Amino acid sequence: MPYSCTCCKFELVVNQDDSSVSFRCNKCKKRSRPFFTNIDDAYADYCKTPFDCPEDDLEKQKQEKRQKELDAINRILQPQKINQEFNSRPKKMPEPNPSSSSDESEETASDFQTKDARDNVLRKIKLDSFLKDTFDDGFENKKFEVIHVIQKEPTKPEYASEDSCKIINPKLFNLLKEKDRLPYRHQIETLEKSLNGNNVYIKSPTSSGKTISFLLPILNEILNSNSKKLFAVIIYPTKALTKDQFKEIGEYAKVLDVTLARLDGNIGKKEDGTIDQKFRIDILNKKPQILLTNIDFIENHMGEHDPFSNKFNELMMDFKFLVIDEIHKYGGTFGTKLAGTLQRMNHKYGKFQTIAASATLENPEEFANSLGLSPVDIVTGEGNRGMMTISMLYPGPNCSSQRDVIVDILGKLTDGNHRSLSFSNSRMGAEEIALEATEKGIKIKVHRAGLLQKDIENNENEFLNGELDSLSSTPTLEVGINIGDLTGVVSEFVPYYTLTQRIGRGGRSGQDSYGFVVLDTGDPVSQFYKFHPHYYEKENLDILVDVNNELLKKITLLLASRDKPFTEKDIETIKGNSDNSSFPGHGESMGSLMENDLLVQNDDGNFIPTQSLTEKNLKNFSLRDIGQTVNIKLDGKKIGDWDMPMAFEKLFEESIYLHNKETYRCSKFSENKFPPEIVSDVDLVTGIGKNFRTKALVDIVPKIEETLSEKFVFGLGYSLCFLNIKKTIAEYLLWGSISKSNKETGDSETALPYERKSIQPCSIDNPTTGIVVDLKDVMPKILQSPQIKQDTHSALHTLEHLLIQAGNSMAGGVSGDIDGITVSDKNKIFIFDKSTNGGNGACSRIFSNIKDLIQRADEIVKLCDCKTGCPKCIQYSSCSKRNQSLTKTGVITLLKILVDGDTFVDKYDVQQNDVQQNDVQPNDVPPKDWIAKNIEDEKTEFKSSIQINVKRYDLGETNHEELKERTLVEEIVKTICGFGNANGGELIIGKRDDGTIFGLEYDMKLLKEPNEDQLRNYLATMFHERIKDMGFVSKIKVYFDTVDEKTICLVKVPSRGKEPIFTSEQIFYVRIQTATQKLGGQEQYDYIKENFPSR
Repeated sequence: MPYSCTCCKFELVVNQDDSSVSFRCNKCKKRSRPFFTNIDDAYADYCKTPFDCPEDDLEKQKQEKRQKELDAINRILQPQKINQEFNSRPKKMPEPNPSSSSDESEETASDFQTKDARDNVLRKIKLDSFLKDTFDDGFENKKFEVIHVIQKEPTKPEYASEDSCKIINPKLFNLLKEKDRLPYRHQIETLEKSLNGNNVYIKSPTSSGKTISFLLPILNEILNSNSKKLFAVIIYPTKALTKDQFKEIGEYAKVLDVTLARLDGNIGKKEDGTIDQKFRIDILNKKPQILLTNIDFIENHMGEHDPFSNKFNELMMDFKFLVIDEIHKYGGTFGTKLAGTLQRMNHKYGKFQTIAASATLENPEEFANSLGLSPVDIVTGEGNRGMMTISMLYPGPNCSSQRDVIVDILGKLTDGNHRSLSFSNSRMGAEEIALEATEKGIKIKVHRAGLLQKDIENNENEFLNGELDSLSSTPTLEVGINIGDLTGVVSEFVPYYTLTQRIGRGGRSGQDSYGFVVLDTGDPVSQFYKFHPHYYEKENLDILVDVNNELLKKITLLLASRDKPFTEKDIETIKGNSDNSSFPGHGESMGSLMENDLLVQNDDGNFIPTQSLTEKNLKNFSLRDIGQTVNIKLDGKKIGDWDMPMAFEKLFEESIYLHNKETYRCSKFSENKFPPEIVSDVDLVTGIGKNFRTKALVDIVPKIEETLSEKFVFGLGYSLCFLNIKKTIAEYLLWGSISKSNKETGDSETALPYERKSIQPCSIDNPTTGIVVDLKDVMPKILQSPQIKQDTHSALHTLEHLLIQAGNSMAGGVSGDIDGITVSDKNKIFIFDKSTNGGNGACSRIFSNIKDLIQRADEIVKLCDCKTGCPKCIQYSSCSKRNQSLTKTGVITLLKILVDGDTFVDKYDVQQNDVQQNDVQPNDVPPKDWIAKNIEDEKTEFKSSIQINVKRYDLGETNHEELKERTLVEEIVKTICGFGNANGGELIIGKRDDGTIFGLEYDMKLLKEPNEDQLRNYLATMFHERIKDMGFVSKIKVYFDTVDEKTICLVKVPSRGKEPIFTSEQIFYVRIQTATQKLGGQEQYDYIKENFPSR
């Protein structure tokens, strides 16, 4: 029916697309807001509050569109603004009541562990005398409980055959023999793959010789060539690791007469912070054949034209190998930025071969592909390790804190003549451990960022030389810096994949090693693992990079045009998404930049960024969530530094600051204009003052600076906004003690109560981009729930956590690209980019599909089998309130109200009690007679294996890596989806088509550990990643059995539910008689219409 304007009765124009509908009057020049999905709602909005719309001036519309695009890019390019205010105290945000009626945990602190309970944990563990004495002392003196122990059997790398080593240059091979480092199989395999011109991903644990793996192709190429050009660029995630590896690689380079150089931010840096460019140019003049650096250093000079940058870029032209070590450090938007930088390097320097290495990732091929490294060959190997025992401990009554237990274990290691390393998750935590350990007579020093480089090197050298028993470290030592052999590693609680990286520092010479992770009594996440330790080791590190971040794509193209101006041919190639393009998938982004005149022609007829994008902002662009560096000075002399915004919270006026085992008090925090720097002046504290500690009370107030876009989803308003997250410190907590205990005199420590103290208010602005969820209009409906009405803040706070978890998964984050804050008195939830310079593109990406965000949040909480919340659903590791005031039942009720019955998971009638860990369901009672089946039918399908090419096996190949064929996984997914869109079925894996048993032993050899649990985890991950519907996946059941000593597996698939099932690639399969068919177009439409009436 036609709709008329309420003012002039003129017929309205309807603007409608897939996501919204709006009205416009061409006579009155009025419009409705363009975010309604229902046409009647849009018309009602027009009748109620029509908005002015621009004249039909195409040029004006074009200018407005260009300005909008320009503003979006300029925001993310702008550096952080440091605005400190010393003025009136801001209005405080309401504090949530910690004793409010959020969910009571069914897992409360219990009495100290009984001997039977401890012995039950240890019943299958091989205990040597050190572990037995340590555990007995912990139990008898009630120092700690032993919650869980994981024991990893010794591993030995497989040496390469003599014939396979013939491809190594003789000079290099002889050097390896002299160093007693004959190549391993995976090292030769890396060389073989690289000789074929392929990109290679090396996945092997610490102590497996990853450095030799990527050095073999490089050194082989150099020695077989007479050229003195640059052959390889090796990038590391930290400057400390670059420096360490420079020494190791230098041993080979010196003997082989290969020129090696290192360039990073510390090279040529003077004491006053300025750079000695001549020193750097002298390094380039030596014409290095191998360059060690980091990705930031390359980025900083790609588009510059000073004498050093010109010479640097000249050197980089047409190098052959790019090595990315510890590649798992690049996740989320940082991974997206890395992918963009690699594309820029291709554009400026020419094509190169990439070799990546990591010990941690569980999805290397998928991650490599998301970085643009496809096609890529995966090479796996083992390290030379002894028995590794990993113990999870929980503090007891006589060792009441996490730090006390860590120091106690360090003492045990020292008494047993075991060199050790402790890890804290914070700088001050590392300092506290070192101070307490020193009091216990342990010779220990600190290793962390923020110390002067000479102090870090001094502490490293003392440990290497055997002058220290231990080092107290932050994550700076997680990656492979050489600190010599050590046996024991003790860590604060971290996820399992991080723990394995930390504990991998021990036992690198093949000796047995000990790892301890100590839970925190005040942390709900630790509490969860105390009662559910079996979940802990199932957490694998799967990193993905968001390849659809359009804002970062545009910035990548702008920076690339600054590095090397685009020709018209370049632009057409990129717009056409050609396979020859250095920027695949950037066609739409390039089209937008050209349409809005953000790329303009220079005098040579090539295209460069418009002058509206300032050279300064393009040059300083960064995605890191850190700002300016604060120099910490004692009597005017720098002793260390800390980056904003963390420095703001740690170095405020009157704060206590621990530095290299000394205690300081900050006297002044100020910004100097000449020279331009932020300074925290400190004074050394002696005597009783050394026992005091402080913590800032930070008021966080988000402010909407500009609304960029609005949407209504499920009747709820979402706004994409430019935000300012204002942090203010006006008060802090002071606590400590008036005497210290002394083991000789037996004096006791007298603790002082926490005291709240005021200071001159100080503020900082953090500009970013975020999503604002405004619940004002639906609050009356929400408050009809008695539970939510009683504790509204907890329900909203929990929803904030779920949106962060769901948003991070959409943006490919691990530690997270986004954060959030709940302002419950204003009924708003803010989700924002972790950024100090206007955003990182994550929230813009998430905003493009708000419905997916809500669906993921709904699925995360409903498909988790815990009762009151856990790290897998509502607990957020970076929560500033330490996960207090959360309610799982409350947020499930809240989500049900918000989506108004339009639930997602419920389409398969999933109940929480039905859902087990890892989504894939075991069952004590499998179907009858499934093992005996030997004929396929409409509801039965056989697959010989998961990833093993059985035909190749039948021809005599027995190496499981050579038998691996990844495309076979797609056949498994295809069959499961086919059954799920029909009448269900049974997929039996490990049986050949003729019903004979092949088994899954070769498939299990491809896993980290060859057992059924690891295979079950692999299937769970594979189903979750490759099948779109989590509700459907949750109903799949998996069983294992053994026939003739061969493992077979049954995957029981439910019949179709209310919604059709698609693969993650949006492909629709259906089981028709005894075959699985792919349907598309009209066939797919007809089948879904007939079999899924709700669609």
